[in-house]
Amino acid sequence: MSKLYVISGPSGVGKDTVIKKILEDTDIKKTVSVTTRMPRVGEVDGEHYHFVLKDKFEEMIVNGEFLEYAVVHGNMYGTSLAQIEKALLYGQSLILAIDVQGGVNIKQVVKNAVLIFLSPPSMEELKKRLHNRATDNQYSISLRLKNAEWEMGFLDRYDYHITNDTVENAVIKIKEIIEKDNETYG
Repeated sequence: MSKLYVISGPSGVGKDTVIKKILEDTDIKKTVSVTTRMPRVGEVDGEHYHFVLKDKFEEMIVNGEFLEYAVVHGNMYGTSLAQIEKALLYGQSLILAIDVQGGVNIKQVVKNAVLIFLSPPSMEELKKRLHNRATDNQYSISLRLKNAEWEMGFLDRYDYHITNDTVENAVIKIKEIIEKDNETYG
């Protein structure tokens, strides 16, 4: 049975790193979100995100092309409805790395979606990770830390909560959730 697994959490918590490890050992595929933000160094259009201009994103909203979309850190992000429908039609389970607003919205539309909240061991550790990844300026880091506090308020709306103390531990716990889910619904 195909399933949607949603991984959400504050910026810098390690969502992409954890998902990359999960994809190495499972047949689950990752969706590629659409965003209006500029690519970071090393990001490839169509692989990391589909990068579009704001006008194009707004046109996609009007055309009903998103399962969900939200404004996060001043940029627009959305999940392609066609990409989800096609994968589920062919029995392919998907994992999505999206913000908390998007996760909650998806659960309203796809009732059996599994929402997993990934949190840092502490806000101090999150701050350290944001500085170490060296992709944001000080203003952006401050904004992301402020938003992280707000995002943590969504924990109770998620099916599972995993603390990303180490990538290895987080991956093990998420794989256990996926295996348990497959035993229950498979």
